[in-house]
Parts: sequence; structure tokens; C-alpha cells
Amino acid sequence: MDETTRSSIRHIFLSPRPHFALLTVAQLLGMTLKELKREIEDGAIVAVSTALGQRMSREELVAVAMRTWEQSVIEEALGADAPAVLPEAIRLVELRARVIAQATRALHRSAEKTCAFIVARRSAPGSETPNAL
Repeated sequence: MDETTRSSIRHIFLSPRPHFALLTVAQLLGMTLKELKREIEDGAIVAVSTALGQRMSREELVAVAMRTWEQSVIEEALGADAPAVLPEAIRLVELRARVIAQATRALHRSAEKTCAFIVARRSAPGSETPNAL
């Protein structure tokens, strides 16, 4: 991940500010101000009026960020700060399962289609210790 993306994600999720100026939002999301205003006009993004003009709430910006970047990218950018800002129920977890070899091949085909990451291991006969495939 490039440093601009990492910095933008960290700014969005770790900033204590309740509202963000639209120009700042556009820069953080990697879009032009014109594109952002079009999204607001279309109702895809919600902006609020404040004494300082139109702003986007932190909650709305986080929601847009979650649609913009994959969860794994967000968690990587946040690093050790992820548990402080992402509820446990939505954080990614490692899944381990014991399945037959045919199911493993099907999982790999499915992962290739969805860009998921699977590490398959096979246990040696009579052993509970997995060996890498």
C-alpha cells in the first residue's frame, strides 16, 4: 500500500474531529471536489450544513472509507490502532478448518475468484501437526 493511502486511512479513522471540510474529504478519498459534490447531490454521500458551510461528519466519512477500501487494507493501514477504532465484530479474523482435499481445491478456486487468501496445510497421517501443502 502506498503512503498516501495509509496516511489518508489513518487520518479518517484516527482523527477526533467531528466534521471535515469537503475539500479535505475529497483529498482523503482521492477524488476531486467536483466528484464529491456530485456524489452528495446524488445522495450517495451525506453532507451536513454547519456554521462553516457544508461538512461531512466523521461517521459518514468512515462509512465512505469502508466502501472505498477493502477491510484488509484499512486494518493494515491502522496497524496496532485498529482495535481502538474498529469494533471487534467487524475486524477480520483468521479462519482455520479441517476439510477433505477436494474441499480444499474448491476453496482455492473460490479464493482465486474473490481474491481471498487461503493457507492450506495437510496433517501427516496419524499426526495432529499440519504440514504445509
